[in-house]
Amino acid sequence: MVIEPLDWDSNYFGRRVARVVESTTDAKRWTEIEAAARDLGIECLYFLADISDRATQDVVQSKQLRLVDTRLEFAAAKLTAATSSPHVRQATQADIDALGPLARQSHIDSRFFFDPNFPKDTCEAFYQTWLQNSFNGFADEVLVFCDDQPHGYVTLHRRDAYGQIGIIAVAETARGRGVGRALVEAAHNQYLQWGLDSAHVVTQLRNIQAQRLYQSNGYRVVSASHWYHHWL
Repeated sequence: MVIEPLDWDSNYFGRRVARVVESTTDAKRWTEIEAAARDLGIECLYFLADISDRATQDVVQSKQLRLVDTRLEFAAAKLTAATSSPHVRQATQADIDALGPLARQSHIDSRFFFDPNFPKDTCEAFYQTWLQNSFNGFADEVLVFCDDQPHGYVTLHRRDAYGQIGIIAVAETARGRGVGRALVEAAHNQYLQWGLDSAHVVTQLRNIQAQRLYQSNGYRVVSASHWYHHWL
């Protein structure tokens, strides 16, 4: 199968969505991909493309696919335990409810906000839903930074060989206080408790603030790809 229908995305956005399963293509292969999508009634194709493949870049230009994001993957190897912040703890449902507005406004650098076919309010609600679903089991752990009230969150996933941050956000009123660093360090401590000594995270090229946070915590870029959306 050259594409994978995405039921959750389709149900959430109310549009038939699928992803291209390969990272490279050529003109002949893309014709097959489009034909498969049309046969399934797909309206939007997500394509995470290899930026180093010339044939792929020729296709996306000739087909005028919408470039919505440059995806950067960071990795940190040989994690070491950090002093735990007394303000970081496991999330409760009350925290998730309080942090919903933060989730709605904190991920505007993501690719969905750069595709006008997805309404802004729907994209905002997407990340509030992501946070709630993470608390409900989509993530392996959700941590919050809280003193008098919650000021930030990070969602954690346990992979076979490493830990991975899903989404992370810090309230604007709490920035400059080391909240982001405390959340990342707490994530590392959790990974080590799981027996994992390395970590990965993905962010956008346009999200300079997130890149600085990860780099200051020992992460380095290990891959870069382009996200394209193709509307049929």
